[in-house]
Amino acid sequence: MKKPVLTLIVIMLFSCGEDELQRLEGHWHLTAIFQEDGSGRLYRTMNIYADTSGVFDKGYRGYDGRIGWVNLEKNEMHFGVECGSTSFSYMDWGEYLLLTGLPAPKNDGTIYIGEKIDSASCDKQFEFFNSVFMKIDLPVGEGIPFFDVDEPSLISFIKFGQNMFDVSNSVNMFLGDKKSEVSDLELWREKVLIKIPENRHDRVRYAIISNKDVEMRFIIPALTWFRENGEEKLYFASRNADSQSFELFLTPVVLGSLDFAEIENLTYEEVFKTID
Repeated sequence: MKKPVLTLIVIMLFSCGEDELQRLEGHWHLTAIFQEDGSGRLYRTMNIYADTSGVFDKGYRGYDGRIGWVNLEKNEMHFGVECGSTSFSYMDWGEYLLLTGLPAPKNDGTIYIGEKIDSASCDKQFEFFNSVFMKIDLPVGEGIPFFDVDEPSLISFIKFGQNMFDVSNSVNMFLGDKKSEVSDLELWREKVLIKIPENRHDRVRYAIISNKDVEMRFIIPALTWFRENGEEKLYFASRNADSQSFELFLTPVVLGSLDFAEIENLTYEEVFKTID
């Protein structure tokens, strides 16, 4: 009798694991209810897949985000573990999930409530910029689809807009997810290039991503720096009209074609519309 009983237990455990994975599989919005440093975002995203893999803060079409997995036996999730980034224990909380940060070198002490959402109803543009702390609504316009650009992995973004939790609503430049000044550009570019083989440095390109209402006077100092440091051309970013099916477009702009004095009081959107 022992063998049939053991087989039955294995089948029951496997079935429970399948049920739990089906419960977890999908797109989740995570809302912080406690964060040690007092900061936060409107929500963060988590995607769990049928093979127990997952992505935390998934970016545009998977570009960016922390890759990880679910440990069903321990009720744990681990994302970006190569950097010791984000690990949680999780438990059902009614129709929600309660995720509690596990001790890790870079865990920020956050507790999240997770709500499973139909991803088709999400604002994909909002989620993309939410993952990098930014409030950005790009101008609508045509351009080269991001993944049709030659070697998109060699494009680095300079972002202009507001931090989601900056009560002053001031416009800032962000390099990565850090508020930065023009004086930071040289070191930032060195860090970009050091990750790339030297024989490919001449293929690295830079793109401006900006909220459509940002005045060009905030962007021009960075454009001036790039022009003075050997960059003849940058990309300006735009998007498709439907933010629920967010598509990122890039349009090449020759810096020498811009009259900075003439455009400094125009918005990014107004200047974008003049680009041929």
